[in-house]
Amino acid sequence: MQKPWLFPLLILAVYLPALQGQFLWDDFTCFLDDNVMHSANGLWRIWFTRDATDYWPITYSLLWFAYRIFGLATLPYHLLNVLVHTLNVWLIWKLLSKMKFRFAFTAALLFALHPVNVEAVAWIFQIKTTLSTCFALLSLYFWIDFTEQQRKSFYFYSLLFFTFAVLTKTSVVVWPFVLLGFVFYKFRKIDLKNLIQISPFFGVSLFGGLIALSWYHYGELTANEVVRNDTFIDKILLSGHSFWFYLYKDLLPVSLSFIYPRWQVESADFVSYLPILFAFIFLGACGYLAYRKNEKWLWFLGFFVVGVFPVIGFADIYFMRYSYVADHWQYISVMGFSALLASLLPARITYLILVLYAGLTFQRAFVFQSEENLWNDSLTKNPSAWLADLNLGNIRLSQGRGDEALEHFQKALELRPQEASLVNNIGMVYFARGDLKTAKEYYNRSLSIAPSYAQALNNLAAVLLREGDQAGAEEKLKHAVQALPTYFKGFKNLGQLYMIESRFQEAAASYQAALQVRPDDLEARQGLQAAIQALK
Repeated sequence: MQKPWLFPLLILAVYLPALQGQFLWDDFTCFLDDNVMHSANGLWRIWFTRDATDYWPITYSLLWFAYRIFGLATLPYHLLNVLVHTLNVWLIWKLLSKMKFRFAFTAALLFALHPVNVEAVAWIFQIKTTLSTCFALLSLYFWIDFTEQQRKSFYFYSLLFFTFAVLTKTSVVVWPFVLLGFVFYKFRKIDLKNLIQISPFFGVSLFGGLIALSWYHYGELTANEVVRNDTFIDKILLSGHSFWFYLYKDLLPVSLSFIYPRWQVESADFVSYLPILFAFIFLGACGYLAYRKNEKWLWFLGFFVVGVFPVIGFADIYFMRYSYVADHWQYISVMGFSALLASLLPARITYLILVLYAGLTFQRAFVFQSEENLWNDSLTKNPSAWLADLNLGNIRLSQGRGDEALEHFQKALELRPQEASLVNNIGMVYFARGDLKTAKEYYNRSLSIAPSYAQALNNLAAVLLREGDQAGAEEKLKHAVQALPTYFKGFKNLGQLYMIESRFQEAAASYQAALQVRPDDLEARQGLQAAIQALK
C-alpha cells in the first residue's frame, strides 16, 4: 500500500544526525566570506553583476533571504535542504505514477534513502543541487501533461520551471534530452514537431552554458589555479572510468567518500581504453534493445546516463582538482537508477535493500556533522586526499596543536609539492611558534609558486611588521588586496598598519573596504570608528 506520509518520516529519521551538522568547506565561503551575501543590495548584485561566484541567482537569492532570517544557525538550512529532498521524492513518485510505472512508490523510496544522496542533502550549500533538481522535475511533470493534452499553459510551465532549474544550477542543461526521451518512451518516435517544441528548452540550456563559460573569469576567482592537465584523449578515457564508477556506486553505495582517488590514464596503454570501450558497447546494446523492445527499464537507464553525462569528465569542474568524481554530482542520476532497480528486482529483495540503504544513510549522515568528521573520514577512505590533510591541518592549527598541524601539512605537501597553500600553511605553524625566519622562508617559497597568493602576502606582511619593515609590510598588503579584492583580512590589516602610522584617512578607507566584504565584523567596525574619531 502506498503511503506518501512515509517519505518525510523516513527521510527525517535517516538524516537526523546531519541536522546537527556545522557549516562545511564551501559553506564558509558562502556565508562568512561572500560580501554579496552580507550586503543590503545583494539581490541586485546576484542577478545583474558578476560579484557572485557563479551565476546561480535563484540559489544565491534563497540563501541571501535565509541568511537574513536564520543568520549562522545551521539547523534551519539543514531542514530546508531536507524539505526540498522530500519534495523531490514526492515528485518522483507522482511522475512515475503518471507514467503508469507499477513500482513508482518503491522507486521513490529507494531514491529517498539512497546513501549516495547524503552529500547533496546533508551539505548545506548543495541546496543548489536539490533545488535545481526540484525545478527540473516540475518541468518534466508539466511536459508530460503537455504531451498528453497539448495545452499551451502546460508547455509554458514546463519551460518556466526548466529556466528556474538552470538559474539554480547550470548542470541541469542536459534536461531537454530527458524531455525528448519521454517523447520517445511514449510515442516510439521523435518528429520535427517535437524538435521544434523542444528548441526553446535547448535555447535556455545554451544560455546557461554560455553564462557558465564566458560570464565568469575563473582565473580571477582561483588565482589561476590549474584544475587539471588532462588532454582531450585523457578526458575521453577518464569518462569511461567515471561512468562505471557512478554505476557501481549507485548499485553498491559502500565506502563512500568526499574525495575519491584520481585515476591515472595513459593514452599509449591499451588497458586505459577498456572502460570507455566497454561503456560504448554496453550503451549501444541497451540503445538497440530500447529501440527494438521498448523496455521501460531501459528508459530509466537512459535517464541515468543523461544525469551523469555533464560530470563524467569532459568539463573542467573546479572540484576535479581533488577528485574526478563526487557523490553530489550523482543526485539526478540516482533517480533513474532507483527506478531501474525497482523494475528489475523482486519485492522482497528491494525491501531488504531499503533497510540496508536506511542504515548506510544514517551512518553516512554522521560524517557531515563537522568538518573534522568529514576530513578524517576522507583520509580513512583515501589516504592520498591532500585536501583533507590541508583542512585537518588548519583545524589543528586553530586549536593550537601546531605539531599535529605540521604533520598534516607536510604529508599533503609530499603529494602536492607545488601547492602554494600548503607551503604557506607550514609557514603559519612556524610563525605561531615564534620562528619568524623559517616562517618567512616558507611564505616566500609559497609566493615563488603563486606570486599573487593573497594569504601568503598577508602573512609575509605580518613577519615584516614584526621585523620593523612597515614599508615592506604595506607593499605586501596592497598587493594582497589588489590580487584578491574580496580579501577581508588584507584590508583589515592594512587599516591596522595605517593606524600605527597615524594615516587615519587611509586607515578609514581600508576598514570601510573590509566592512564591504564582511559588514558584521566588530573589530573592523571599531577600527573604522577609531580612525574617524582620530580625524576629528
